[in-house]
Amino acid sequence: MDTEKDLYAEIGQMITEIQTNYTELVKYLDEMPDTLPDKGKGQLDLEALIKYRNSLKEMLLNYHIKH
Repeated sequence: MDTEKDLYAEIGQMITEIQTNYTELVKYLDEMPDTLPDKGKGQLDLEALIKYRNSLKEMLLNYHIKH
């Protein structure tokens, strides 16, 4: 089971990987339909983190398939 801490770490690693190794994808980070929404006072729910993590994985996978 994913914990909030694990998800933040994984998301951070993927974003760093994109910024470092796939600079051509950086422009899509802000355009992703599954960005992290605000929930109340800046808290996010686990479902939103999982959805965002999965959308980052999908973006990287699609890039690898096409290139």
